Amino acid sequence: MALVGLVSLALVSTVASVASAAVTSVLIMGGSGDPLTTEKDGIPFVRQYTTNVVDNFVAPSSTRPDLGIPVGPYNAVAVITPAQFNTGDPADHSMTFDRSVAEGTQDLDTCISSTAQCQYNEDIGSDAPSVGDSLVVFGYSQSATIASFEKAALADRYQPGEGPQVSFILTANGNRPNGGFLARGPKGLSIPLPLPGGGVTFSGPTRTDTQYATVDIAIQYDGWADQPVNPFNLIAVANANAGQRLLHPHYADQSLDGPGIIDQGHYGDTRYLMVATDTLPLLHDVANIPGVGRFLADVLDAPLRVLVESGYDRTTSPGKPTTWSLFPAKNPLKTAVDFVVAIPTGWDDAIERVNGTRPFGTQRPGPYGVGGPSVDYLNPSEETTKPAEATTESTSPTTLVSRKTRSTPVDADAKLAATSSDTDVVSSRPQKLKTSVEKLPAQSATDSSDVAATKLPTLPKSPEADALATKRPTATEDREA
Repeated sequence: MALVGLVSLALVSTVASVASAAVTSVLIMGGSGDPLTTEKDGIPFVRQYTTNVVDNFVAPSSTRPDLGIPVGPYNAVAVITPAQFNTGDPADHSMTFDRSVAEGTQDLDTCISSTAQCQYNEDIGSDAPSVGDSLVVFGYSQSATIASFEKAALADRYQPGEGPQVSFILTANGNRPNGGFLARGPKGLSIPLPLPGGGVTFSGPTRTDTQYATVDIAIQYDGWADQPVNPFNLIAVANANAGQRLLHPHYADQSLDGPGIIDQGHYGDTRYLMVATDTLPLLHDVANIPGVGRFLADVLDAPLRVLVESGYDRTTSPGKPTTWSLFPAKNPLKTAVDFVVAIPTGWDDAIERVNGTRPFGTQRPGPYGVGGPSVDYLNPSEETTKPAEATTESTSPTTLVSRKTRSTPVDADAKLAATSSDTDVVSSRPQKLKTSVEKLPAQSATDSSDVAATKLPTLPKSPEADALATKRPTATEDREA
């Protein structure tokens, strides 16, 4: 009996050791304005933010072996970073974006290489990362740049197979090689203070030649992560700026379990995904006109989208470094033909939403508009493969946590998981939101079966939007790039 007891104890000890070794710590950072401290953000926000990250991005990624994200159980660690962005106002004494990113990179590196010294929010009940944990680094907006810098530093420090086991999930990544604002401009060029968006340097693309599996997610027309390649396509630039203000703060509306995620494929170590946007941000105000707004927005979207998409090259991988170019991204003649075809297409789209018919006999275009390339979806479903049917606008509010503090322009950047409870559907495709914590009052989940008309909320302009509106390359800079 004593021998049996010893064997049982040994088995229990072994199982416990294996379970302990199998923990995956998710190092989660906020965007500009959200350092994830209790003092600045509050415990409810930090807890909900980290829960949304794990439930909507990390856990769904882990179910796909080709994405390279480890399975749980997950220890969600709210890594504290400066998360500051000087607005250029003389009264603003916060750090510049560049300095905040530099210090944030040091903070993240400490959590990866010296786990005992990791500065994280202990108030939400998570544990410090331990030596031997698998690590998933999650970055959003400013912290996606931090994660990009740290990824490069780790690749320089360790040979393949050496060092900690780290993977990355980047959302709203300004360093996305083909689309990120920070990767579009001439590398090393800085926007000076006191210009709006000053203190920002074009830091180049996130590396894709490392041993670290990475998932990069952007919302279509979020100008911080999906910037036109032709900066002189003023319609595309204006749309991207509007998208940066209206879409950029709402990555929490998305889940990788949802049906509307475009699979843009692998490039090097990175898998690229994009959330399609049904209504151009430029048409936000039109869509919100009482009664006829949705119909008018549908009529105008198709032809305008042709002009907007002419500022992008959707045939080049998001992982291929691509800077601004003076040349049209598409053949102007093809753009003209597509524009003509898009006029009756827009009318069909609007009428189909009302009664389910397309009297002009056109085909409903994909996310890249009439004449644009076809797309593959991460989760192919009937919702994404069949023609759209007549729908009505959803009255369900977006399921997001709302921090009850005064919002400022700096705060607007980082609301990955926070906005007012009366915000209508922001996600462009029907999304299935997951959360394992209790929802705040006056919030409800948007079920994946809802096909809702996109309505974008009016939000404060973020610092990144100021940066987008500040710097465009001159012809000389474009040639030098």
